[in-house]
Amino acid sequence: MKEVPAVIFTIVCLFVTAVAVVTVISLYRRDARNSRRISDEGSEFLETFETAPPRRSED
Repeated sequence: MKEVPAVIFTIVCLFVTAVAVVTVISLYRRDARNSRRISDEGSEFLETFETAPPRRSED
């Protein structure tokens, strides 16, 4: 009978570990996706200056 609580404890620990691993992976993927989006937006922003006509000097 003493083995039953140990087995339940082991199963609960494995479940909690699995949930933690899935959470960390999903957070990593979300962060990577957000970083990629921010990088793409920055690239688009810089492209607007590359294609803009040069400014005239006020001589």
